Amino acid sequence: WGCWILAAALAMSPAVRKRFFDHLAGPARAPSRWRHWAAFAVCLEMTTVLCFLKYCQYRRFQLNLDAAVMVQRAFNTLHGHWFHSSVYGMNYLAIHFAFAIDLFAPLLLLWRSALPLFLVQCVAIGSMGLAVYFLIYRACGSSFAGFLGMLLVYSCPAYSHLSHACLNDGALLAPFLLWGLVFMEYGRWGLCVLFMLLAATTREAFPVSLAGLGVFAVFRHGQPRA
Repeated sequence: WGCWILAAALAMSPAVRKRFFDHLAGPARAPSRWRHWAAFAVCLEMTTVLCFLKYCQYRRFQLNLDAAVMVQRAFNTLHGHWFHSSVYGMNYLAIHFAFAIDLFAPLLLLWRSALPLFLVQCVAIGSMGLAVYFLIYRACGSSFAGFLGMLLVYSCPAYSHLSHACLNDGALLAPFLLWGLVFMEYGRWGLCVLFMLLAATTREAFPVSLAGLGVFAVFRHGQPRA
């Protein structure tokens, strides 16, 4: 409701529009390190809350069968039975081209529990707001606009859905794509390729998302990007 009220006020009142855009420009005059540290603090707070909620879900047995499948598949991969699911009685790649969770299977050597894999997923999902902050800051140079973008991410129903998701490869697609996009915008091509490759391990539908990013690059920069 707050977003709707703000939109109506901006549409109807020139004075509100002027003050709003003054606020957009104001924080940009502050030292960049303080703006970025504030964004990191917001991201850390949201990620901590998400990790705590996921811990509570885990302790109260509120996670479904998919979570067990992911953890068991990662354990099997770690011990030489690549992507095998004893629950389904077959290689998981016969169901989905997805093995992102297995990339973090070595964590099970340090902590023999499903929790480290859940925490990795929570950190990835929680970092989406920070990725959007940097994308918007890069596009318009306004940290205030970046914080509004973070607010939109953390209040989005899709984010809520990801936050409540069980352990799943597909939940990592959006974070990996966003960070790949951030590094593309900042010209860090090695990290961009790394995160795009990570995104490719989340679902077989990844090429469709990659095509969407290509369309974005054309409209954002006026020409195709390699």
